[in-house]
Amino acid sequence: SGTKKRNKMIVLYIQPGCGICHRTKAALDEKEIVYEETNIQEPEGLDRLKNDMARLGNDLPRSMPTLVTDDLSYSGADCLVAIEEGEIS
Repeated sequence: SGTKKRNKMIVLYIQPGCGICHRTKAALDEKEIVYEETNIQEPEGLDRLKNDMARLGNDLPRSMPTLVTDDLSYSGADCLVAIEEGEIS
């Protein structure tokens, strides 16, 4: 099928006190994009991030937030760019 599929799973990995994490959450909410928030400072959250990065064949991100879809990930300011440009929907 040549139709572009919607992202089935969107996970936003954040850490407390991260200003750009809050801006990214606000951008997702403003566009009414459904996502699951995961705190990487909790052991389960960090494990999930490691598993997602391994699944995608990516290294662990150096900055937060990190947005993960079924087949892509974005980190840091790239999250906001991806949302604004409609890559995350």
